[in-house]
Amino acid sequence: METKQITVYLYDELSERAKDKARDWYANGMDIDLDFAIDDIKRMASLFGLTINDLSYSVGGYGDYCMIKGEYVYKKGALKAIKSEAPQDIDLLEIVSALQNLQKRHFYSLSSTLAPSGLRNGLTHVTSGDYRLFDMSDATEEALQEIFRAFSNWAESRLTSDYEYQTSQESIEESIRANEYTFLENGTRF
Repeated sequence: METKQITVYLYDELSERAKDKARDWYANGMDIDLDFAIDDIKRMASLFGLTINDLSYSVGGYGDYCMIKGEYVYKKGALKAIKSEAPQDIDLLEIVSALQNLQKRHFYSLSSTLAPSGLRNGLTHVTSGDYRLFDMSDATEEALQEIFRAFSNWAESRLTSDYEYQTSQESIEESIRANEYTFLENGTRF
């Protein structure tokens, strides 16, 4: 019987070329988990009265999109809740502020069902509603569509940011180090 001794290296002990190979190995086997971002999107939506029944998306490639299917009803204190949870998120604050202003003009009676209508920018079609005092005008429907389209774009941005972080060199190196993976001198996983 012959015994061979093999030297293995931790990531930081590799040459730059070997580190490239080690990162490629890790990236090719990665399982991207966007559950945290999805949960955060759903939580933010619930704060302003949107219950997301289905969220489908594609990020990290050509044709990124986020489509939301759900039910919206006015929620008192929505803007205050968003300011408390995400005070630095200017885009989300503007979306909820626009929604609150639209609700105010309609005596807080607007509600809608959101359903995807195509992939481009996660366009959202608004249907039905509770219009106790009047019929909804085309302008009101368009305003609601624009607000929910902006929210869909915001959600896509959150998903894309999380994806880009998880696939970044910094994150990959952090994971390799944390798991203490070992490699051969050329960067091949041992």
